[in-house]
Amino acid sequence: MKVLTLNATEQNGTISVSGTTEAECLAVAISIYDESGATRLKLETAAVIDGEYSHEIAIAEGNYKICVADYDGGECQTAVVTAAAEDEESSTGAPET
Repeated sequence: MKVLTLNATEQNGTISVSGTTEAECLAVAISIYDESGATRLKLETAAVIDGEYSHEIAIAEGNYKICVADYDGGECQTAVVTAAAEDEESSTGAPET
């Protein structure tokens, strides 16, 4: 497993994704899925610097499954995030078990 940790939070329509990787990982692929995990809605990449990655993704209101893996492939770290309307409180992504 090259992606070691995943932290995902949402605020004002933006999901912030960050975490750590093993030393040999140079970039991560960030997939945003619908709540069921069946349909990928977005795919973005982020560079890894000194074993850490960070990226922000604009997203509409809803529930999402976040998956982050080494750009070269491998196991995926996942979290679930709820993007709320601007006047509602949003959730912090919790690792999926």
